[in-house]
Amino acid sequence: MHSPLSPAINMGAEKIIAIGVRHERLVKKSSDLETPYFIHYPLFAELGGMIFNAIFLDSLEDDIELSHSKNVIFLLTSKKKQSDTRIKHIPTMLLRPSIDLENLVRKSAKKFPMTIQHFLKGMGASSETGWNLMSYLAFDSTYTSRLVELGYEDTILAKSKLTDFMEI
Repeated sequence: MHSPLSPAINMGAEKIIAIGVRHERLVKKSSDLETPYFIHYPLFAELGGMIFNAIFLDSLEDDIELSHSKNVIFLLTSKKKQSDTRIKHIPTMLLRPSIDLENLVRKSAKKFPMTIQHFLKGMGASSETGWNLMSYLAFDSTYTSRLVELGYEDTILAKSKLTDFMEI
């Protein structure tokens, strides 16, 4: 989906809580940016992970950033002009997992059935790479139950921010 917030906005949402699947990345050091991402030709699992990230993650983050920019413009516009425009202020909140799901699936994979572990290795998942794709495809209860627990834990940690945002 190119604009994941668009349906909610078009249906008249007054506030939006978006739930992302990418953990908040720390700002990279310049030395990290100079290091090549791939030391070898990318394997299927690595390419698949990048494609899924581009489809599902980047569009949400871009849409939230666009929504934030529109909100700033709206708030800087005079009250008279605000009533003349179709743009309205729609507060958005993005909830993210506290840990990288790639690491979560990597840790969980050791408990997957042997056939699934063999499949993952065949796709190119190693101890270091290829787990981004698997974070989308792994539906083993070892991973999904930990994923649900993580979502619950992270939501509890964000409870005060959520209640403030929702004005509860």
